[in-house]
Amino acid sequence: MKDITIVGVLEERSNGFIVKTEIGKEFQLFSIRPMEAVSPDFDTGKFAVFVGKKVRASGMCDGDAIYSATVEEI
Repeated sequence: MKDITIVGVLEERSNGFIVKTEIGKEFQLFSIRPMEAVSPDFDTGKFAVFVGKKVRASGMCDGDAIYSATVEEI
């Protein structure tokens, strides 16, 4: 995994929160690291206030998901 920062619009889907970039790439957001012993949706509700807004998301990326994600409106 590598650290990543992306810009896009945050959307809520049935399987969680995603950020869709301007080129159409989608990244699912997680508050936790991949191997933590809690539910994958743990603390993802903190992303709800950003739904529909342009955001900058940062965290550790495995290609399609961002773990330990932080989000800020831009």
